[in-house]
Amino acid sequence: MKLKIMELISVLLVACMLAGCTADAPHSGGNGEPSTAPSAPVEAKWTLHVDHTIPVEKDGMTVNYTLVLAADKQGGTDICGTYLGNANIKVEMDASKLSNEVIKMLGGFKMEAYAEAMKFDVVPHDAETFQEYYTYEHMEGFLPPLKPVRDYNGMALISPDMKGTGLLNIQAHGIQGEKAEKNESAAGIEAIPMRILVSDLDVFVEVPALRLSGYFRGQLTGEPIK
Repeated sequence: MKLKIMELISVLLVACMLAGCTADAPHSGGNGEPSTAPSAPVEAKWTLHVDHTIPVEKDGMTVNYTLVLAADKQGGTDICGTYLGNANIKVEMDASKLSNEVIKMLGGFKMEAYAEAMKFDVVPHDAETFQEYYTYEHMEGFLPPLKPVRDYNGMALISPDMKGTGLLNIQAHGIQGEKAEKNESAAGIEAIPMRILVSDLDVFVEVPALRLSGYFRGQLTGEPIK
């Protein structure tokens, strides 16, 4: 049976995450001053990098959500401007960890989506525009992530077309010979919205389709061009 990528994610969420998801709260970036900031503005290569996995546990099961986002801006004396880079999203669950003395579980769930050579603009932060970019559909038990209390100097609102595949393949074997199996697959291209916040060196990325109550975290740094 073929489903769209985000439909397959929804199957997993409804089945496993009805209580909602949580992530560690973002922490302070220190003194808030970019390590590369000199006494006077200089041209720099700006790099936005996120490589963060959020594990979500419920009823002995762990689902790992990973975002890798890497993008550069060549030149400029501040973070604003056009970035070029790649994005990769993975959602994985190993069903074998649910096994016990009565039922043996095999298989699991894995979804991966990626976008290459994508362009997006980092612009000055505007709270109203950020908030209006995406509206969550109702899902019982889920609370949208709270925006970290920070002073923000930038944001990016993007919706890259991401090519992906997904497979849900779970098997259960009981001690008395009982068997159950669930198989679903997905493949295709789909636009996946993301909201990016920049606070000095710290970057926070929200991927609403994943229904997480937290942000992926990374950094945006500048290396002076000699």
